[in-house]
Amino acid sequence: MKIKNIPFNIHDLNFILTFSGFAIFTSITDSISSVAYRAFALIVAIACLVVEKYRFRKLPTALKVMLFIVIVLDLKTTFHLFSENTPFIESRNLALLFIYGVTLIPVLAFVSGYRKIHWKSMLIILELMLFFTIMRGNMMALDVVEEGRMSLNARQSTLAFGDNSGYLLLLSICLLRYSTMVVNLTKRHIWKGFLMVAIAVAVLGIVRAGSRGPLVSAVMGSLFIFVALGVRRQMNTVVLTGLFVVVFGISMETLERFAPVLFHRMELTIEEQDTSGRNILFAHAIQTIEDNPISGSSPIILHSDGFNGYHNGYLDVGVCLGIIGFLAYIWLSIWVLMRLLYYRSRLTSPVLLFLSSMFFLSATRTMTGAGLLSNPNYTLIIACACIIASNVSCGHKKVIDVRPLGLPNL
Repeated sequence: MKIKNIPFNIHDLNFILTFSGFAIFTSITDSISSVAYRAFALIVAIACLVVEKYRFRKLPTALKVMLFIVIVLDLKTTFHLFSENTPFIESRNLALLFIYGVTLIPVLAFVSGYRKIHWKSMLIILELMLFFTIMRGNMMALDVVEEGRMSLNARQSTLAFGDNSGYLLLLSICLLRYSTMVVNLTKRHIWKGFLMVAIAVAVLGIVRAGSRGPLVSAVMGSLFIFVALGVRRQMNTVVLTGLFVVVFGISMETLERFAPVLFHRMELTIEEQDTSGRNILFAHAIQTIEDNPISGSSPIILHSDGFNGYHNGYLDVGVCLGIIGFLAYIWLSIWVLMRLLYYRSRLTSPVLLFLSSMFFLSATRTMTGAGLLSNPNYTLIIACACIIASNVSCGHKKVIDVRPLGLPNL
């Protein structure tokens, strides 16, 4: 199978490392060497900024708003971490490492040079690497944790395993739909066969992870893909509602036999509204916002062996930035969502379709865990979504060169 020309540069490398490099790297090596990986990824990000001379050219307004929210969020969180007395100094330092070294700097590096990324090539590389990672996890069961839930390795939680399986699922669907843009005609059936296998591997990874968040978010991303692929507008609601009911019914019946852990957790959610303790964190976050509606507070909770937030990215923003910041973030998310839905018929390449569907996956996933502070995947995805939403309807007013993202030269 001869895949079309695959160019590569340092901005491509930064995108891969930021998006899924850690999961891929730690699936083939021990957890100690992950420190060296983090250092290498940070060096690559800084190199991208140096190459671009720390310049950010003609950024779309939505992307500027997103970056402003992220930077203010990071600075305020840093202020709170240093202003509050804590015995957990190492956990505080770890949080700062994730906020800046793992998330903010690589995302800024991406923003500075996203026009130079070879997007279609990156999707092919990402597909192959994610397939290897999730297949390896499924076959070797590298780490089986409580109640039969599976994680990728010692450094990747069950949620991360499920999330990466969801990425593979959406990417495989998009590449399958636009396979003519990827491989030569004579070998296209081999490529399609591989993608079908990848879809099966991704679904297996999602259910074996046993986490509800990745499952629901992957379903939402998939539904957006089906909407964007051209179901007649007047039939959208009826068809998608029917499809959801059928798939949900079949899935629950299958889950009970094939993935009893995930079935049990879904059953608890539906019948008993179980949230694994997140409702307590959510209530605490809402109370914190009410107590500090303007000034905000720290969205990072430090403990002896690490840190975490409120398991809801939207609430994290509200806790840190108060009501004004929360409303600004919600407005930006809704604006991007509505633009992608309205102009879905223009998402006519695997790159546009995948990055847009990933926004729907992550927007759902952030309700149960992901956030802007220390999750480079989500921050990178919403940055891509802001770029697409800003330019997909630009018409003759070409704000930036949209060709690297596969947008039509209108």
